[in-house]
Amino acid sequence: IDPIKLSSNTKFKSVLPINNISDKSVSYAGSKASNFGYLSRLIKELNLNVKIPENAFVIPFYFYEKHIESHEIKKLITELCLNKKQYIEQGIIQRYLENIRNLIISSEVDSFLIRDVENQVKQSNFHRIRFRSSTNAEDLEGFNGAGLYDSKTGLLDSVEKSFELAIKRVWASTWNYRAFMEREYFGIDQNSVSMAVLCHRSFPNEKANGVIITKNLYRDNSRGFVINSQYGEISVVKPPQDVNCDQLICYSDIRYKNDSFYGKKNIIEYISYSNILPDSIQTVLTSAEVNLITRETAKIKKKLYRSFSKKNKGVSYHDYALDIEFKIYDEERNIYLKQIRPFKN
Repeated sequence: IDPIKLSSNTKFKSVLPINNISDKSVSYAGSKASNFGYLSRLIKELNLNVKIPENAFVIPFYFYEKHIESHEIKKLITELCLNKKQYIEQGIIQRYLENIRNLIISSEVDSFLIRDVENQVKQSNFHRIRFRSSTNAEDLEGFNGAGLYDSKTGLLDSVEKSFELAIKRVWASTWNYRAFMEREYFGIDQNSVSMAVLCHRSFPNEKANGVIITKNLYRDNSRGFVINSQYGEISVVKPPQDVNCDQLICYSDIRYKNDSFYGKKNIIEYISYSNILPDSIQTVLTSAEVNLITRETAKIKKKLYRSFSKKNKGVSYHDYALDIEFKIYDEERNIYLKQIRPFKN
């Protein structure tokens, strides 16, 4: 079977504000950034109360490709692709991948890119920036790629947490051992993998974080969205051992606002509770927050389902789902949506 060759467009040679990114930007901005740009447009179009992280922009594929070409890292990657089976069998694959990562991090980044990023950041009041991976090897049909790559934080005018170091560490995570082996398992052409970077303000000391799946995972073809949420910055996606999160089903889908039963009640059904909450708090999210998140994301789902159903006949609204990550931040407990992708069981 021929490997799956991924495309990467390198014609964009400057940092791109998020307003320039849409669902058509995958070829040069990667899946995560493309989905984020589309989410930004949907929030404005639907006049939602939720937000996306401010000061968002994208470092396109061009700069990663230039970095690995100009420092002869591409030669190491090509050699790896030619000898990967041998390296895996000999048990030296992890060491080889580590060499690639170290060379990406130790090599100097194009000074034009750093100036471009700094100028973009200086246009806002947010100088603590989160740099997030956005590859062409994730959110593909049959290959989700979630959790394979790294995100890093950089501070303007910092040496220890410089933008350059954060960017290089995100690029280097393209060659994480687990990421490489997952791509290998799914038959992806490793030589065609490329990394863009989604950038936006960082969220130190967030109040809560979570994931909403816009379908009922427990009852097929039934109403209800599933929400996993956790107190503070403890990850829902990759939690520490023995840490549980709140998990619930909420039935406040705006699609059923005229329903004689569901439309007149805000029904929340808890499945599990977080075991790290302070004594003064009973649940991670308030009932009002649960209902608001459900109603807002239902508007997004309804909008996207219209176009999805035209191409995918026979898939019901109940069975169609999105995977949306969110954060609760600041004393006003604003709700930020930070990632959206199609959900598949």
